[in-house]
Amino acid sequence: MIGGFAMCKKLISFIMAVFIVFNSSLILYADDSIPIYLDNEKLIMSTSPILENGRMLVPMRAIFEKVGAEVEWNSENRQVLAIKGETTLLLTIDSQIAFVNGIETLLDVPAKIINSSTMVPVRFVSENLNMDVSWNEDLGMVFISSDIIEKFDAANQFIEYQTQLKDNIPDGFGRKFSENGDLIYTGQFKDGLFEGFGSFSYVDEGKYSGEFKNGERNGHGTFKWIDNEIYTGQWLNDKMNGYGMYSFKNGDKYEGSWVDNNFSGEGTYFFTDGKIFKGTWENGVNIGGGFIG
Repeated sequence: MIGGFAMCKKLISFIMAVFIVFNSSLILYADDSIPIYLDNEKLIMSTSPILENGRMLVPMRAIFEKVGAEVEWNSENRQVLAIKGETTLLLTIDSQIAFVNGIETLLDVPAKIINSSTMVPVRFVSENLNMDVSWNEDLGMVFISSDIIEKFDAANQFIEYQTQLKDNIPDGFGRKFSENGDLIYTGQFKDGLFEGFGSFSYVDEGKYSGEFKNGERNGHGTFKWIDNEIYTGQWLNDKMNGYGMYSFKNGDKYEGSWVDNNFSGEGTYFFTDGKIFKGTWENGVNIGGGFIG
């Protein structure tokens, strides 16, 4: 399903990263840079989520109504009451004291009203409504999922998945573990295969974060090797195909076209000494071009 690279690692790019300020009291507006998926469906929100002290707050109704919770708003006391099944959550605007089934709980970040929208802490709300919450820093995405099941491997020896299931196979959001318990994949599944967005760790090679299709790297993604060489760009059939940027460990960089893990087509090579070469490659071999600047 997923294989390593045969190619010797040469080449470039900047790493796709999402920086979150964990130790700041500043409010950061997340906009679409931090998509939130609830049961594998992207949430559409009237107000952008925010980050405060490393905690994400989302519009109240975007999360409560989507998980099937009843919501009541007490304008006089500035309180939000959410009821789902036998669980009740009571949050007071600008207060770090919340109540879960009448039991007092201390919040890291209180609910707030911003631009006329009531914003609630997504992890607190989701986990207390028995939802699994996963923040994927490599992808810059949040996955909120119900009905996460621990599934053993075929020999019933170890927990291979923590996942949503359909017909007893991974389908939806999930995590995959190795025999020794290492987390090797976090992301979306379909029919038991990696499908959608996810992060996969390759033993003794590195880590890929991006799009998958039919269990292979397809779409846009970033691979970071263990020696810190990085590729960010397009993938097809589990290989670097299309436009991409690669950064060598010596600081050189290449930006351009790729075919099956090789420079192929038009591209630009940036040397650490400031020289820039623009040319044409075929199967990794330069066939034309010259220095510019």
